[in-house]
Amino acid sequence: MSFIPTFELGFWNGWIFILPFFLLPFIGSYLIKKRKMESLSEYLSEFSIKLKIIMIMLVIPIYGSYFYSIFLPIELGTFWFFIGLVIFLVGLSIQIVAWHNLATTPVDTVVTKGLYRNSRNPMYIGDFLVLVSIAIICLSWIFLLVSILSFILNYIAVISEERECLAKYGDSYKNYTDRIPRWIGKAKTENS
Repeated sequence: MSFIPTFELGFWNGWIFILPFFLLPFIGSYLIKKRKMESLSEYLSEFSIKLKIIMIMLVIPIYGSYFYSIFLPIELGTFWFFIGLVIFLVGLSIQIVAWHNLATTPVDTVVTKGLYRNSRNPMYIGDFLVLVSIAIICLSWIFLLVSILSFILNYIAVISEERECLAKYGDSYKNYTDRIPRWIGKAKTENS
Protein backbone atom coordinates (compact mmCIF):
# COMPACT_ATOMS: atom_id res chain seq x y z
CA MET A 1 0.00 0.00 0.00
CA SER A 2 1.71 3.18 -1.11
CA PHE A 3 0.74 6.62 0.00
CA ILE A 4 0.59 7.93 -3.57
CA PRO A 5 -2.35 6.29 -5.36
CA THR A 6 -1.65 4.30 -8.51
CA PHE A 7 -3.38 5.40 -11.72
CA GLU A 8 -3.21 2.82 -14.46
CA LEU A 9 -5.90 2.28 -17.07
CA GLY A 10 -6.43 -1.41 -17.73
CA PHE A 11 -8.88 -4.26 -17.79
CA TRP A 12 -7.71 -5.82 -14.51
CA ASN A 13 -8.62 -2.85 -12.36
CA GLY A 14 -10.87 -2.30 -9.37
CA TRP A 15 -13.90 -1.50 -11.53
CA ILE A 16 -14.38 -5.26 -12.02
CA PHE A 17 -15.35 -5.48 -8.34
CA ILE A 18 -17.22 -2.19 -8.25
CA LEU A 19 -19.55 -3.10 -11.15
CA PRO A 20 -21.59 -5.88 -9.45
CA PHE A 21 -21.51 -3.91 -6.20
CA PHE A 22 -22.75 -0.80 -8.02
CA LEU A 23 -25.58 -2.65 -9.80
CA LEU A 24 -27.09 -4.09 -6.60
CA PRO A 25 -28.70 -0.78 -5.50
CA PHE A 26 -30.53 -0.56 -8.83
CA ILE A 27 -31.98 -4.00 -8.25
CA GLY A 28 -32.66 -2.98 -4.66
CA SER A 29 -34.48 0.19 -5.74
CA TYR A 30 -36.85 -1.96 -7.76
CA LEU A 31 -37.46 -4.21 -4.74
CA ILE A 32 -37.97 -1.23 -2.43
CA LYS A 33 -40.62 0.20 -4.76
CA LYS A 34 -42.23 -3.22 -5.02
CA ARG A 35 -42.46 -3.39 -1.21
CA LYS A 36 -43.77 0.20 -1.10
CA MET A 37 -40.87 1.25 1.12
CA GLU A 38 -39.40 4.71 1.05
CA SER A 39 -35.93 5.15 -0.37
CA LEU A 40 -33.26 7.19 1.36
CA SER A 41 -33.90 10.22 -0.85
CA GLU A 42 -37.58 10.22 0.14
CA TYR A 43 -36.94 10.40 3.85
CA LEU A 44 -33.98 12.77 3.78
CA SER A 45 -36.40 15.60 4.52
CA GLU A 46 -36.34 14.65 8.22
CA PHE A 47 -32.63 15.49 8.47
CA SER A 48 -31.32 18.93 9.39
CA ILE A 49 -29.46 20.99 6.81
CA LYS A 50 -26.15 20.29 8.61
CA LEU A 51 -26.74 16.54 8.49
CA LYS A 52 -27.69 16.69 4.80
CA ILE A 53 -24.45 18.57 4.08
CA ILE A 54 -22.46 15.94 6.00
CA MET A 55 -24.18 13.16 4.04
CA ILE A 56 -23.40 14.88 0.73
CA MET A 57 -19.79 15.36 1.82
CA LEU A 58 -19.60 11.62 2.50
CA VAL A 59 -21.30 10.58 -0.75
CA ILE A 60 -19.01 12.61 -3.03
CA PRO A 61 -15.77 10.76 -2.14
CA ILE A 62 -17.58 7.42 -2.11
CA TYR A 63 -18.87 7.87 -5.66
CA GLY A 64 -15.57 9.44 -6.66
CA SER A 65 -13.85 6.24 -5.56
CA TYR A 66 -16.07 4.27 -7.93
CA PHE A 67 -14.68 6.37 -10.78
CA TYR A 68 -11.16 6.01 -9.37
CA SER A 69 -11.58 2.21 -9.48
CA ILE A 70 -11.30 2.40 -13.29
CA PHE A 71 -7.64 3.41 -12.81
CA LEU A 72 -6.86 1.27 -9.75
CA PRO A 73 -4.91 -1.87 -10.68
CA ILE A 74 -5.71 -5.17 -9.00
CA GLU A 75 -2.75 -6.90 -7.38
CA LEU A 76 -3.42 -10.26 -9.11
CA GLY A 77 -1.87 -13.44 -7.75
CA THR A 78 -0.83 -11.93 -4.43
CA PHE A 79 -1.76 -13.25 -1.02
CA TRP A 80 -3.77 -10.04 -0.49
CA PHE A 81 -5.71 -10.60 -3.71
CA PHE A 82 -7.00 -13.98 -2.52
CA ILE A 83 -7.89 -12.72 0.96
CA GLY A 84 -9.68 -9.73 -0.57
CA LEU A 85 -11.47 -11.96 -3.08
CA VAL A 86 -12.86 -14.17 -0.31
CA ILE A 87 -14.04 -11.11 1.65
CA PHE A 88 -15.57 -9.66 -1.55
CA LEU A 89 -17.49 -12.86 -2.29
CA VAL A 90 -18.74 -13.04 1.31
CA GLY A 91 -19.83 -9.37 1.24
CA LEU A 92 -21.55 -9.64 -2.14
CA SER A 93 -23.27 -12.89 -1.10
CA ILE A 94 -24.54 -11.24 2.08
CA GLN A 95 -26.02 -8.42 0.03
CA ILE A 96 -27.67 -10.73 -2.49
CA VAL A 97 -29.18 -12.97 0.21
CA ALA A 98 -30.37 -9.93 2.18
CA TRP A 99 -32.08 -8.46 -0.90
CA HIS A 100 -33.71 -11.86 -1.49
CA ASN A 101 -34.91 -11.98 2.14
CA LEU A 102 -36.38 -8.50 1.70
CA ALA A 103 -38.05 -9.29 -1.63
CA THR A 104 -39.70 -12.49 -0.42
CA THR A 105 -41.20 -11.05 2.77
CA PRO A 106 -44.75 -9.67 2.63
CA VAL A 107 -44.87 -5.86 2.55
CA ASP A 108 -46.84 -5.53 5.78
CA THR A 109 -44.39 -7.72 7.72
CA VAL A 110 -41.04 -6.94 9.34
CA VAL A 111 -38.23 -8.79 7.55
CA THR A 112 -37.04 -11.26 10.18
CA LYS A 113 -35.98 -14.26 8.13
CA GLY A 114 -32.67 -15.34 6.71
CA LEU A 115 -29.81 -12.99 7.50
CA TYR A 116 -32.22 -10.68 9.32
CA ARG A 117 -32.31 -13.22 12.17
CA ASN A 118 -28.80 -12.18 13.19
CA SER A 119 -28.61 -8.58 11.97
CA ARG A 120 -31.07 -5.78 11.37
CA ASN A 121 -28.80 -4.42 8.62
CA PRO A 122 -27.07 -7.24 6.73
CA MET A 123 -26.99 -5.23 3.49
CA TYR A 124 -24.85 -2.57 5.12
CA ILE A 125 -22.52 -5.23 6.53
CA GLY A 126 -22.13 -6.64 3.02
CA ASP A 127 -21.54 -3.14 1.67
CA PHE A 128 -18.75 -2.53 4.17
CA LEU A 129 -17.12 -5.92 3.46
CA VAL A 130 -17.13 -5.29 -0.30
CA LEU A 131 -15.43 -1.91 0.05
CA VAL A 132 -12.84 -3.26 2.50
CA SER A 133 -12.18 -6.17 0.13
CA ILE A 134 -11.47 -3.78 -2.74
CA ALA A 135 -9.02 -1.92 -0.49
CA ILE A 136 -7.27 -5.24 0.18
CA ILE A 137 -7.40 -6.53 -3.43
CA CYS A 138 -5.95 -3.29 -4.81
CA LEU A 139 -3.83 -2.43 -1.75
CA SER A 140 -5.49 0.99 -1.69
CA TRP A 141 -5.62 3.21 1.39
CA ILE A 142 -8.14 5.35 -0.51
CA PHE A 143 -10.66 2.48 -0.59
CA LEU A 144 -9.94 1.76 3.06
CA LEU A 145 -10.86 5.38 3.84
CA VAL A 146 -13.92 5.11 1.58
CA SER A 147 -15.10 2.01 3.45
CA ILE A 148 -14.96 4.00 6.71
CA LEU A 149 -16.83 6.95 5.13
CA SER A 150 -19.40 4.54 3.73
CA PHE A 151 -19.90 3.00 7.17
CA ILE A 152 -20.53 6.46 8.66
CA LEU A 153 -23.03 7.27 5.89
CA ASN A 154 -24.76 3.92 6.35
CA TYR A 155 -24.95 4.46 10.11
CA ILE A 156 -26.76 7.76 9.53
CA ALA A 157 -29.14 6.03 7.10
CA VAL A 158 -29.78 3.18 9.55
CA ILE A 159 -30.96 5.57 12.28
CA SER A 160 -33.51 7.07 9.90
CA GLU A 161 -34.58 3.68 8.52
CA GLU A 162 -35.19 2.40 12.04
CA ARG A 163 -37.48 5.34 12.76
CA GLU A 164 -39.33 4.67 9.50
CA CYS A 165 -39.76 0.97 10.34
CA LEU A 166 -40.89 1.74 13.88
CA ALA A 167 -43.54 4.11 12.52
CA LYS A 168 -44.64 1.60 9.89
CA TYR A 169 -44.58 -1.66 11.89
CA GLY A 170 -45.03 -0.46 15.50
CA ASP A 171 -44.66 -3.00 18.29
CA SER A 172 -43.61 -5.87 16.03
CA TYR A 173 -40.57 -3.84 14.91
CA LYS A 174 -39.84 -2.72 18.48
CA ASN A 175 -39.85 -6.37 19.60
CA TYR A 176 -37.54 -7.18 16.68
CA THR A 177 -35.07 -4.42 17.64
CA ASP A 178 -35.10 -5.62 21.24
CA ARG A 179 -34.03 -9.12 20.13
CA ILE A 180 -31.79 -8.59 17.09
CA PRO A 181 -28.55 -6.57 17.15
CA ARG A 182 -28.20 -3.58 14.83
CA TRP A 183 -25.09 -4.95 13.12
CA ILE A 184 -24.30 -8.58 13.89
CA GLY A 185 -24.57 -11.02 16.74
CA LYS A 186 -26.68 -13.64 18.36
CA ALA A 187 -30.37 -12.92 18.79
CA LYS A 188 -31.51 -12.42 22.36
CA THR A 189 -33.98 -14.97 23.61
CA GLU A 190 -37.26 -13.96 25.24
CA ASN A 191 -35.93 -14.98 28.68
CA SER A 192 -32.70 -12.91 28.61
